[in-house]
Amino acid sequence: MSESKRATPPAELERLFMDPTRPKSEAEHWAVREIEKHKAEVERLRWALEVEGLRLAACDVVAMADTPESADRARQMQSGLRSAALSSVERRVDEVIALRAENERLRAERDALRSSAREFLTTLGAAMKTGKFHMNGSADMCHFVRQAMQKLDVLAFDREEKRPVGLERLHEEAKP
Repeated sequence: MSESKRATPPAELERLFMDPTRPKSEAEHWAVREIEKHKAEVERLRWALEVEGLRLAACDVVAMADTPESADRARQMQSGLRSAALSSVERRVDEVIALRAENERLRAERDALRSSAREFLTTLGAAMKTGKFHMNGSADMCHFVRQAMQKLDVLAFDREEKRPVGLERLHEEAKP
């Protein structure tokens, strides 16, 4: 291909076409205005995409919070980064933190009940060995255990069915 037939690079064509000192037809003036509008729209959309990327990152930062303190720190951000999605993530994080706290409280309560039950059974066993405690059959024993369990707010656990057993069932099973 000869030198004179080589295509003009697009950047050079745009520079020549957009040059305000170059005379233009009415159609070319219209085309220049349209190009400028489209370039402005592309720039606006680039900025909007960058902001949405930052908002998405803000959701990720808040989602990783696993304590009330870290959640508070993660929420300290510019108001322009707040979004409906971020509010949803914050609600879920708060729910997870609350559930974790409830889980810890229930585990501590369970451990305390286990300890109380062990202490009770140890005391009961010692009383039975010394003869200071006597029962007339399984119904009396069930009644006594039921009262003790009500005081401890404990239910039995069926190991075969792997589920809690109500006190009524224990009492029924003890009947002759």
